[in-house]
Amino acid sequence: MPKDNLIANLEKNGFEYISKLGSGGFGNVVKVKHKISKQFFAVKTLNNSRINNPENILREIQAIARINNSNIISYKHSFIEDGELYLVMEYCSNGSLRDWINKVGKIEIEPAVNIFLRLTHTFNILHTKGYIHHDIKPDNILFSDEKLKIIDFGTVNTNIGTIRYSAPEMLMSDPPVNDVRVDIFSLGITFMECVTGINPLSGKKTWDEIILTVKNADFPIKRLPYWLQQVLLKACHYNPSARFQTMLEFYDAIRKRHIPQIIDKKIIESNKLAVKLKMIVIAKRWRKAKEFIDSHDNESMAFLIQKGKYFLGTNQLEKAKITFEDVLKKDRNAPIEKNMGEIYFRFNEPSRAATILHGYVNHHFNNIEAHNQLLHSYYLSDQWELGLNQAAYLRKIFPKELIFINNHCLFQLLLGKEPNEKSFFTEKNSIGFYNYHEVVLGNSPESYDSTDFNKLKSKLLFHEFNFRNIDKSKNTVSVEINGVIHNENRHIISFGRKFYDYNTFSNFEDNSVSRRHFVIINQKNNVWLHDLSTLGTYIDEKKVQGKEFLLGRSSVKFGNQEIFINPDSSKLL
Repeated sequence: MPKDNLIANLEKNGFEYISKLGSGGFGNVVKVKHKISKQFFAVKTLNNSRINNPENILREIQAIARINNSNIISYKHSFIEDGELYLVMEYCSNGSLRDWINKVGKIEIEPAVNIFLRLTHTFNILHTKGYIHHDIKPDNILFSDEKLKIIDFGTVNTNIGTIRYSAPEMLMSDPPVNDVRVDIFSLGITFMECVTGINPLSGKKTWDEIILTVKNADFPIKRLPYWLQQVLLKACHYNPSARFQTMLEFYDAIRKRHIPQIIDKKIIESNKLAVKLKMIVIAKRWRKAKEFIDSHDNESMAFLIQKGKYFLGTNQLEKAKITFEDVLKKDRNAPIEKNMGEIYFRFNEPSRAATILHGYVNHHFNNIEAHNQLLHSYYLSDQWELGLNQAAYLRKIFPKELIFINNHCLFQLLLGKEPNEKSFFTEKNSIGFYNYHEVVLGNSPESYDSTDFNKLKSKLLFHEFNFRNIDKSKNTVSVEINGVIHNENRHIISFGRKFYDYNTFSNFEDNSVSRRHFVIINQKNNVWLHDLSTLGTYIDEKKVQGKEFLLGRSSVKFGNQEIFINPDSSKLL
């Protein structure tokens, strides 16, 4: 805006223009004098590019108006002239922290400590009220007499900020907007700049350079006292979970001049609970896992990971997704790639799963589960040729791994090829035997069009890592049909229409039942129903989407039939 127009608009509203104080992406800040009260104020104006989009400034007005704190700039008044917004705020006569640094080069440690004790205390208050500043830097910390003032709340709870003060996660896709640790990082960089005179992220030309600097902790702090080095390194850690988790922690570390102890009673107890839950989940003692989770309100990352695995293992996908997202809020680098990949499989998003798993496999090449999950993504996305080639390589690397043998065969069958080594597909290999002998060779009378490989896919079973050792366990499932209980200990139990005798249970005289309708994969504490039909299968009135975990006696409806399945015949549930 031309200066003359600015002065005229200020005059209309009772203010005399004194001088320009500064400018930025928002527009300009000027010093004014109120004609009646003779008091000085600062007025912020929007620049031309923001005239039609003043959301951030309005957010600033709302944020400041709700907060009454002597270390936060006070909002006085606003007005609109010629379609432009003017924000009237208190004037700070002693300049900014930036001015101070420019004047002295670097600030002595004791006065800097006093400043940052006040800043951490004030930001802690802001955070408890739900405000994440997102643009902490020396320019936004002003001084008025003996008071410091935090300004510029136009970025509150957004993903906007100044790059050379931004936490690494803010430079990545899907940056967090409600994580207090991004402010902790920015305040740490600001503290570092005050006591060294150098911002370690200035001069970096790319985001990758910034991230690498933070990862390597390449900061100019070697001449600082050891306690202060520790505090700054913790505040500016690349991994959010390794930073101070609250501004109160940051405040205490500055006040006590050492970082909090790593081990305390709470951490020890949390670790014990996480380890105990892990053992329960590994043993697939699902009921006990639920009771344990319900009786312990623990939000540690290790406990949440095991809680998420429980939800995933029992096919409670939404709960698993929410829990693992909570883990990622604590630590974006948490080791849950395989779990998130599995969730995306279940939601039928194999491409997203593959993206996560590619990165994981690059760093964990000998992880059999992750390799098999990648094969699963190729299977679900119909990239069968790619799956075949990858499975062939995996068989060379892991020659004794049955899941790779079975899934290599699976891709061969889908591509119309005969398996190389048929000797593997005996009854001692239940999934391989089912796919090759029961579905492909045993397709008479036909349960699918043998010339349609997509129809063939709908009847086959991908050998998941979850069932890696299925043939080493025994479990008896109870199937109740018309009041008669049948106990069955086969690993693959199939259900279909009458006269299609390749099914384990084929006594359903109902054209709304498919020839090969669904199968039960039967492993102790790990019993799943896989729907193979387009006609639908329902467990306890809920439609099965692909597959469903069975826990306790369940009603299974398909066509006009209702049967009851108990995944553990030893428990009368």
